[in-house]
Amino acid sequence: RDQLDIAGQFDKRITAQLAAYSAFNEVIFLQLSESIEDRRKTSGRASIAALKRLQLNHHGEPVAWGNGVTVTIQDLNGLLPQLFPAHFLWPELLRRRSFDDTEIAAYLGIWQDLHDADKQSWAAGEIEPDALPSGGTYPDGFAQNSKVLEWVFADRPAVLADLLQFSDINADFDTNFLNVPNALLESLFTPSVSTGIGDLRKQPQVTMNRVLQLLPQSMRRDNLTISESGKLVVKVEVNMNGAHWRQRRTLRLVASSKPPFEVILNN
Repeated sequence: RDQLDIAGQFDKRITAQLAAYSAFNEVIFLQLSESIEDRRKTSGRASIAALKRLQLNHHGEPVAWGNGVTVTIQDLNGLLPQLFPAHFLWPELLRRRSFDDTEIAAYLGIWQDLHDADKQSWAAGEIEPDALPSGGTYPDGFAQNSKVLEWVFADRPAVLADLLQFSDINADFDTNFLNVPNALLESLFTPSVSTGIGDLRKQPQVTMNRVLQLLPQSMRRDNLTISESGKLVVKVEVNMNGAHWRQRRTLRLVASSKPPFEVILNN
């Protein structure tokens, strides 16, 4: 009986894993396809693939994929870039987290020091220390993961949790507000602005001018886009017959290559 129970658990886990694998490949297919034609007779109804494609979004809103499978897609130009502490949205987010201008300058200055190659401190006339109070050393080069961000904000764990959720090491410098997750929109803007951007997402064609009209006059207009970056975080979660499987991949779509995508990170 024990052997049968163990075999049954393995079977359920493999079934959940295969369901995640299938969902991931379906999502990639739908991202790369310009049009979908169902060759079967469907009595005038739209194909299942076409209906699923309509449900997909690039701002991290989970989509039920059927049979206990949930899919989430996040375009990386909708997250804050961990490689660029000088990005204009970092001060905006910290200010909304009750940081004053002096604190913002210090945190972002230290963060920039960790990335640049010289030993000069962000504070005029000072030299970088050997290590941060959190114990992290100065790599003096571009970060490879989120550890640098964790070191800088180690003394603010509640804020750090938000910063990690709202950013990515592979995120672009150019930002598309139409791809920004709802929670981040609410952290950056007033309810009227975040709701307005959410309403724009539901429309088939959106111009940059319509996005700019919603933004506060004080916000910079540089480095904004309404294009897709082609870099996506795809998460698939399966809950099926008592088995659970979760898969997360960061990938770059490259339609001309074989296969037509490149996995940047598989975790």
